[in-house]
Amino acid sequence: MSRTSRGGIPVARDESSNLQINTDGSLDVRSKLQELFGQAPVRSLLGLTATQIVASNDNRRSLDVFNNDVTIVYIGVDNTVSIINGVPLLPYNWIGWDGYKGELWGISTVVGTDTRVLEMLEDG
Repeated sequence: MSRTSRGGIPVARDESSNLQINTDGSLDVRSKLQELFGQAPVRSLLGLTATQIVASNDNRRSLDVFNNDVTIVYIGVDNTVSIINGVPLLPYNWIGWDGYKGELWGISTVVGTDTRVLEMLEDG
């Protein structure tokens, strides 16, 4: 297998590479999100009642939630989350937790508020 170095980082130049630096300096990712992160990002639509965004998972390393909408999302750890007691997640912002294994719930003031969740799982 040949290796090419750009900026001191050796990069494999074959089809098994996860990352490839092209001759013009651009990068190609040659792997699916699921292979990189354990699972693909999950879309969750929130509304006027508390909705579970993600279930508990003992194999989770970290969890990121992105508010992909123009409405504030409120995040909590159980189904009692509300716009009064939830952690506000502003439009087009994200919040993340390292090492959190529990469930996560969300609520919004508008039906159909789009959120995206990405779980990073333990190896194996």
